[in-house]
Amino acid sequence: MDHPFGWLSLLPPITAIVLAIATKRIVFSLLIGILMGALVLKNWELIPAVQHMCKDHLWKQLTDPDTLHVFFFTMIMGVMVGMINRAAGMRGLVNVISPLASNRKRGQLTTWFLGLFVFFDDYANTMLLGNTLKPLTDKLKIAREKLAYLVDSTAAPVAGLALISTWVAGEIDYVNDGLSQLPETSDWKAFSLFLSSIPYRFYVLFALLFVPIVAILGRDFGPMLTAERKAVQGMLPAETDSDSQESNLANDPTAPSPETPARWFNAVIPVIVTVVAVIYFLYTSGKSDDTTTLRDIFGNADSYSSLLWGALWGAGSAYILIIAQRLLSFKELHQAGANGARLMMPALIVLWLAQSMSSMTKNDSIGGSHQPVVQALLASNAEPKAIVKYVATELELGDQEAAILVDSMKMIVADRHERYLAACDAHLESERAGGESSIESLRNSLAVFEKKERGKFEEATAEIFNAARSEESFTKFFVGMQLDEAGQTVHADRLEFATQFSRGGSVSYRRWQKSVADTEGSKAETGENSADLLSFEEANDFYPWINFEFLYRSGKLYSGDFLSERLASLKEGEGFIATNFVPMLPTMVFVLASIVAFSTGTSWGTMGIVMPLVIPLAYSQLSTGDTVVTEANPILLCCIGSVLAGAIFGDHCSPISDTTVLSSQASGCDHIAHVRTQLPYAVLVGLVSIVFGTLPIGYGVPVWLLLPIGIAAMVGALFLIGRKVE
Repeated sequence: MDHPFGWLSLLPPITAIVLAIATKRIVFSLLIGILMGALVLKNWELIPAVQHMCKDHLWKQLTDPDTLHVFFFTMIMGVMVGMINRAAGMRGLVNVISPLASNRKRGQLTTWFLGLFVFFDDYANTMLLGNTLKPLTDKLKIAREKLAYLVDSTAAPVAGLALISTWVAGEIDYVNDGLSQLPETSDWKAFSLFLSSIPYRFYVLFALLFVPIVAILGRDFGPMLTAERKAVQGMLPAETDSDSQESNLANDPTAPSPETPARWFNAVIPVIVTVVAVIYFLYTSGKSDDTTTLRDIFGNADSYSSLLWGALWGAGSAYILIIAQRLLSFKELHQAGANGARLMMPALIVLWLAQSMSSMTKNDSIGGSHQPVVQALLASNAEPKAIVKYVATELELGDQEAAILVDSMKMIVADRHERYLAACDAHLESERAGGESSIESLRNSLAVFEKKERGKFEEATAEIFNAARSEESFTKFFVGMQLDEAGQTVHADRLEFATQFSRGGSVSYRRWQKSVADTEGSKAETGENSADLLSFEEANDFYPWINFEFLYRSGKLYSGDFLSERLASLKEGEGFIATNFVPMLPTMVFVLASIVAFSTGTSWGTMGIVMPLVIPLAYSQLSTGDTVVTEANPILLCCIGSVLAGAIFGDHCSPISDTTVLSSQASGCDHIAHVRTQLPYAVLVGLVSIVFGTLPIGYGVPVWLLLPIGIAAMVGALFLIGRKVE
């Protein structure tokens, strides 16, 4: 059956991407993309579209409990970072570690280590390390371009991998958006998939490891080699206004005063408290009598609440520490916390809009808790009307009652249709076993029997309608389909059916009549008689409520369905892509996410756009035939990891990326110089990630074998194209 929106279902993300490239404004681009989707859903009526966008997507997503958990967690982490930095805690930690940085190699490794320590937020990592380490790296004659690279490469990758960070809740939420479109996998956990995908995020892992490899080998290449040689020769940038304390305070409102005592434990203790608290709450919320392994416990945990409570404990410990030492006044401390939270606002706005677009483009899930009940009742040969009555009265369905009733009715009809076909097949086999072999006799006998069985099938389906008609929620569902929210009449045949049904009138069925062609005789002779019988697709024409378009009145575009259908058609064609579609899928996903992130300059927005499309696509391609897709499927995990890694790769390469801009700004480096020097490094790691990561995974190579090979490839590449700086 045809998709009701076709290519228009991809209009929101395409609009957002194109506008982001043209305008360099991701918030504006996402808003216009959401508006275009609303226009499609509301037949290009502007006022109804704006109302639908604001009410059913922007506001609904903003008030969603999971979204609020993510927002509050991110804000509280920002508060904690603001207080720690304002109290000179990070500066104290640098002072303790800096004696270990006695030369260029150790200086770069120290910067890398501190980047790993500030794992809880990429903005915090960038702002804290860049401004704090400039004097140390200048002293060691490390180029500002190299400092910006070190900061940028340990910002988003660390935050994206860390289990306790401002990223983790958003990443889990994006994975959950994709899983919500897979009712067959309702028992899958987003947090469990997030953990399992970590080894498959090749670019992120290789980018983090490439930094110490460069430092240890002392080799660079491209524009970075030129910048480093100038630094070694003493050609460092002169002290400018951008390096002054006043400018630092302007760029980073949480920067500490020079007079504030710098104590390392003011940074370390709150971070440790946060980590321990989050792990504790994850464990307690996921522990049950049925969970025995740590993976099961953390997979079943309430990640949103655990992160929120952990952040509260961490921020509270920072507050108590600073007040107890009287490092800041109450006013200064509160202002520092507010400034830290304010730094998180751009990321939160992007997250909110990306989630709103995801809610518009995704499939509308109605859950699956009723399905085992219906299947059990069908297996016990319960009457259709009894099943409908049980689902409507005994199960707690809430506001999903009408949709679940529709789904239950579809399951009953499918079961009755299978029985109808099985009875006809059994009759044919019985006739042939009895010695009847004449094609004409078989055809005549089957026609009489099939007509009788189809009558039973129609009667059983009529019982379903009659049973559902007595349920108020279901009747309202049909009546409501006569008019949409804009007051526009729906398709004529559906309007006629809904009106007739809601008034209690008889439901007319299109009688199936089909003559059996002589060419079909050979199939009857061999028992392949399915072409002579009513197919389930033809059965759909009997019952308008099964029509694919019929359930699209919930304000969703079902972009994942359409994309899966279109890409699946490539698989069915000819050529290299067709024969290698599934093995190439992780690589194609990585490239797609990289292009979107490079174009838009945001990894968060990219994950929000791409992840809800990729998960149902990967699932649909892997679940063909008798194949059962599990949570541990390497290609599925690599597709998820490729979205998360590709978003960061494109972000690293993009000159309009927020973290790229912040890295150069905090490090006192010219922005274009930072982009020029970092780009060759990111591209090299990206190529290694494809050649020794996503491509081999598609062809069955184990991930544990690919990780060391990828590391060896990066070392070899540096020896091949890199040169000693000194």
